Amino acid sequence: TPVTLTNNENPQISSVSPSLCIGESTTLSAPVSGGSAPYTYLWTVISGEGSLDRFTDPTPSNTSTDEEPVFNATGADAGDYIVEITATDANGCTDTEQITVTVQDGPDATFTAQDGDVCAGDMGVSYEVPDNGAGTIYNWTVNNGTIANGGTISDNFIEVDWDLGGTSGQVSVEVILTTGCI
Repeated sequence: TPVTLTNNENPQISSVSPSLCIGESTTLSAPVSGGSAPYTYLWTVISGEGSLDRFTDPTPSNTSTDEEPVFNATGADAGDYIVEITATDANGCTDTEQITVTVQDGPDATFTAQDGDVCAGDMGVSYEVPDNGAGTIYNWTVNNGTIANGGTISDNFIEVDWDLGGTSGQVSVEVILTTGCI
């Protein structure tokens, strides 16, 4: 009696390796073609810096069976995380691929100010954050004072003349790295 064998085509995963900043989340996607739908998925964070529990639905875990799971970099360490995806089709045929999810470090925005209290009429009071490298953008905001020096988008320092007139003043800075991390 002859035996008939069916040669089933394996599914094929197309993958992309995303990059995000500490504190952000991204949806991972790896479209599957070939084989026989429907497909099931198993995503596993197999290596990385710090905790591997990067999937958060419904609770923190290093695995997900969602078609497009959310990779959460809140509380993550900067570095590369290797994520493995296995897609299984209706015939039990599989394809496994690995992607690298890169978690970028945020800027160093440690704020330093001139020692002592600031009074109305004080001139040239200096403030700075560490130099975060070429291309970094510094968005300075001054309330109830006037920028005397620095404070442009490329300056990691600012000098302020305080004309407070009996009210309080404030200096703040948003630091944006060339990676887009804030």
